[in-house]
Amino acid sequence: TIGKNKTWTTSTNRKGWCDLFLWHPRHGFVAIELKVGKNQPTAEQLDVLAELAAAGAVAFVAYPDAIDRITHLFRYGHDVPVEAAS
Repeated sequence: TIGKNKTWTTSTNRKGWCDLFLWHPRHGFVAIELKVGKNQPTAEQLDVLAELAAAGAVAFVAYPDAIDRITHLFRYGHDVPVEAAS
């Protein structure tokens, strides 16, 4: 959400926390860092995604062209292979 001074506020104070952190009772956790254009994730964002993936979450950086991957994930509850997603 947007907090005071128009800054993003999350449910955690962890620097680099992902933009989307979702849970489904049958499919588990999904962590997505959203980027556009030439924007790149920060080292902190990559660290968070790696830690969440190590804990069993599907975790990745998504650009607008990843919409099919995200749609598949939400519809079927599992990720598509990275090669197929790119």
